Amino acid sequence: MIIYLLVQIFIVSAMAQDNLPEKPILNYVTVDTSDQNIILNWDPVTTSDILYYKIYSVEISGQSIVGTYIDSVFAGVNSYKHIITSHESLMYTVTAVDSIGESLLGNDYHQAVKVNISYDSCSQEMNLEWNSYVGWKGNLNGYRVFCKEEGGDFNIIALLDTASHSYAHIGIKENSNYEYLIRAFDNQGRSSFSNRRSYFTRMPAPPAYINLDYVSVLDDQNVEISFTADLSGEINDFRVLKATSSEASFTDWTTILDVAQSPYILNDKVATRGVQIYYRIDAINSCLSSVSSSNIGTNIVLRGEIDVKVAKLNWNPYKEFSGSLEAYYIYRMNSTNEYELIHSVSSEYNTFIEDLSQLGHGIMKGEVSYQVVAKEANDNPYGVAGLSRSNELTLNIESKLFVPTAFSPNGEMNKKFVPVMDFIPSAYRMLIYDRTGKILYQTSDPFDGWDGTLYGSTMARRGVYIYHIEYTSYSGVRKVLTGNLSLVNP
Repeated sequence: MIIYLLVQIFIVSAMAQDNLPEKPILNYVTVDTSDQNIILNWDPVTTSDILYYKIYSVEISGQSIVGTYIDSVFAGVNSYKHIITSHESLMYTVTAVDSIGESLLGNDYHQAVKVNISYDSCSQEMNLEWNSYVGWKGNLNGYRVFCKEEGGDFNIIALLDTASHSYAHIGIKENSNYEYLIRAFDNQGRSSFSNRRSYFTRMPAPPAYINLDYVSVLDDQNVEISFTADLSGEINDFRVLKATSSEASFTDWTTILDVAQSPYILNDKVATRGVQIYYRIDAINSCLSSVSSSNIGTNIVLRGEIDVKVAKLNWNPYKEFSGSLEAYYIYRMNSTNEYELIHSVSSEYNTFIEDLSQLGHGIMKGEVSYQVVAKEANDNPYGVAGLSRSNELTLNIESKLFVPTAFSPNGEMNKKFVPVMDFIPSAYRMLIYDRTGKILYQTSDPFDGWDGTLYGSTMARRGVYIYHIEYTSYSGVRKVLTGNLSLVNP
């Protein structure tokens, strides 16, 4: 009896299930690109008297399918818009209900594509990732990637196969809005759009200005660089670049982060004699990429020579102030070892010639030192007045010493035996001998001479004597002169 009842229940249940309405077949699930809501579309059931359709979201866990009821629509309607606050990548299915019951959930469920984007500002690359479109049972054909730049229309930028779920859009512009969507398509002409995702590629604005104030030589091993920049914005990181010539490429030298003061001064330890170096200051963003650059500056290399007591100087033009170059000012070191201004030349010239014969009334210390200063005019757009100093140039003056052959203590001229020099020797000694080798006079004062007396008392006899002079010039040359001199009495 129990067995009979169980068989009856099974037969009735099977008959009831056979009489359930046919399950609707989904054509697609897509995102409405106008409002980001989800649209479902299905083929209507025509084999029974359908009362309405029920829309479910579906979760699959292992072999089980769990449907969560969303809404219902009357028979005759074959689409539904699911209003959502944010695009969740849900799977959907639709059932049909008639007077007997509701069709099974079955295994016909669809899931639209959800795309996410991220921006790599350093490589200027937009990265897109999305899930596979679920549905169409093996008929999925691929994905089309669409992009709309600010002020434009959506254009296809990539066509990808079914295995692709990511795409890198390169060459992205800064401070522009980009919007993306994915369109899945199958081999039966159906398609489904993803959600739309947009991104504004904001980058901090560069400083309003960067002014390389000057490049100035401090000494033989140091160059001073000064720059002024707008620090009121979001970028206050800078890179200093160097080049060895006007044609060479700039290379990174040093990076300065979080600059808090302007002007900013730094030193470069580099040999400055005869070496010209070009500098540039770049503002850098968080990716350490240059976003703006200053004017270029280079040190002044002063060169020169002395030709028969004439100093001839030349230097490279200073490159370059943001304002105009006022003039070049020439300085010479004085007797107190301080540089004093001696002349100026206009910005069109980079040479200077000076006659040294009258310096010190013909007595010189054997060398002369110069420095050239380039001065910026008062038209710098950022209110800076740059001064660039050259290297110090010291020129050795050729030392000349003339020894007379005779003198007359009682005469009107040449009363003392004194060598004639146009320099001041750094070391000096003169001795006078008689013909037997006896020293009659000696001195270490180059301005003192022998008056013909023997140790300052008795006058020596007329005749020939021997002089011996040793001296060292300021150029470091040590010389010895020996010869005869005649003492002549009137």
